Amino acid sequence: MEYTITSMYDGGYNKGVFNQTRSTLQSVSLPETLTNIGSYAFYNCSGLTSITIPSSITSFGDSAFRDCNSLTGNLVIPEGVTSTGDWVFCNCSSLTGVTLPSTLTSIGYRAFDSCSGIASIIIPEGVTSIGQRTFYNCSSLESVTLPSTLQSIDSYVFYGCSKLASITIPEGVTSIGSSAFDGCSSLKSVTLPSTLKSIDDHAFDSCSGLISIIIPEGVTSIGQRTFYNCSSLESVTLPSTLQSIDSYVFYGCSKLASVTIPEGVTSIGSSTFSGCSSLESVTLPSTLTSISIYAFEDCSNLTSIIIPSNVTSISAYAFRNCSLATIYIDSSTIANGITNSSSCGYLTANATTLYIKDTITVTTAPSGWVVDSASSDQVDGYVKYIKA
Repeated sequence: MEYTITSMYDGGYNKGVFNQTRSTLQSVSLPETLTNIGSYAFYNCSGLTSITIPSSITSFGDSAFRDCNSLTGNLVIPEGVTSTGDWVFCNCSSLTGVTLPSTLTSIGYRAFDSCSGIASIIIPEGVTSIGQRTFYNCSSLESVTLPSTLQSIDSYVFYGCSKLASITIPEGVTSIGSSAFDGCSSLKSVTLPSTLKSIDDHAFDSCSGLISIIIPEGVTSIGQRTFYNCSSLESVTLPSTLQSIDSYVFYGCSKLASVTIPEGVTSIGSSTFSGCSSLESVTLPSTLTSISIYAFEDCSNLTSIIIPSNVTSISAYAFRNCSLATIYIDSSTIANGITNSSSCGYLTANATTLYIKDTITVTTAPSGWVVDSASSDQVDGYVKYIKA
């Protein structure tokens, strides 16, 4: 008697079809009549080295091949499959490649998580979403091609892909999820689309090979620690649409030499530029009202700064361990006590020259400062003061 097999049992954790033989099973031949491979079907079949997926397959259950860490070669997912299950090939660490079908529209959560042998992947046109942690810790992944149909990049998608050297994010993508490229230490080139609106927390955290980044017009927010410890970052272009810069965004970007913060930004988050030891030039917008704790701490090459007139709050340690010798400041800011070292983040701790613009009447000089009577230096309404 012959049986036509069309579907594999959709089991649960430790209840897959080959659960009892998972340590000894080495190869499987699947029939062309099969259309579905159920959940956990080959889960933890640690001895399985090869499998050919028949062209009749249209769907995979969750974790179908999860932890098949001896499965080798290039895996071909047949035409007709529109989505992969969650965790479907997670921790198949010996796979060297994957060919995805043109019919695919979505890739499930952690589908290829820790497939540490895969060197390149082409995601076909038609895919609109990639699930969280899809290529998490694919440590050999060097090349990724993303389709023009993609709309978003979810959280942790390429986290820990330490050999990924470049990425072009296609037009149409509006958001990059948290930690999407976190730990991609070889990433040197990133092209962001003009459709991008937001970059979430840690998106490019510890991308220590990244040299420059242009954030396109339209982006209104940059999440916490987005470029944290990008130690090779030398140049950044911020868009005029930006409204806020969150905490730790450029923390530890030790090669960043200059930055212009655009008009419209009202606050700089805590430790935003802390540890940017090469930072020599900072342009602050007239819309700025507050500078948070540790914002420019340890910017040891920063020797001068212009504080805009709308700034009413500079938090503790904002300029600690900077080399600020020359400061331009408004008299209205002076009236708020901002030159007091204990309340102004060490702004004037190392200053030798203070330029004050008299937008309100200053009846007495700031404590410890006097007008430089030997100098007629007055530029754009600023009066020169020196230490008493």
